Amino acid sequence: MARIEFGHTWWGRRWLDALSNIDYQSRLPRGVRYARNGSVRSIETQHTLVEARVQGTRPSPYKVALELWSFSAEQERTITALVKESPYFLSQLEARRLPPELDEACGALGIRLFPNSWEELNMHCSCPDWAVPCKHLAAVVYLIANEIDKNPFLVFEMHGFDLLGAIRGERGEEEQAIVGIESLVAAKEEEYNYFAENLEQIDFATVPDLYPASSQLLTEFPLFYLKNDFKNILLDAYKRVARATRRNVKQLDLQEEPPRTL
Repeated sequence: MARIEFGHTWWGRRWLDALSNIDYQSRLPRGVRYARNGSVRSIETQHTLVEARVQGTRPSPYKVALELWSFSAEQERTITALVKESPYFLSQLEARRLPPELDEACGALGIRLFPNSWEELNMHCSCPDWAVPCKHLAAVVYLIANEIDKNPFLVFEMHGFDLLGAIRGERGEEEQAIVGIESLVAAKEEEYNYFAENLEQIDFATVPDLYPASSQLLTEFPLFYLKNDFKNILLDAYKRVARATRRNVKQLDLQEEPPRTL
């Protein structure tokens, strides 16, 4: 089994920096072990509060909670404007990457995204250990790092700010104007034949195969289509169009083939 590591991204490591310079009889290494072995039974986030259940030595799991500070309405508007006005920020977030420049821009305006120390996490555990963080709290902090590695929007959600919703709200009219994505999901391959008509003037030998590059550039859930895996839908459509095109080209070749002479 692969060994689970935490803090793969710069923002995941930045989150874990809050645990730096803590040494309560190896609570942190034991917290890593708890995070890896499934001792954290559940994690739920509501606004700025994170609640978890962590199995320890007792029969009932311990109750763990940590809470971050909320962004003000003005700070939320500022962050939304920063993202909206920067195609770079927007494209990076669409690719599920948190650009460090956005963190720097927020910091320059007095908006902190990450805690500077564990004391700012306002942590509590029902276990009898006096240390804060105990190994149960540390395990939850590590697992949160694992989640924000995969989804940097959680960095904002833990401050009570739905940045993704704010962006979609700003892009509402544009999003409504994008039509036809559902039509890529066709029940029958024959529905793609209309793409492949009137191909006599195209020299397909000069058209490079861009499918591998497209599969690397696309993201699963771009901000303009969050219902399903858009990358999978589009690449499947590419394959269907290609099959229909090859079939039509073959038919054209057969039509142009000269009659055989005896």
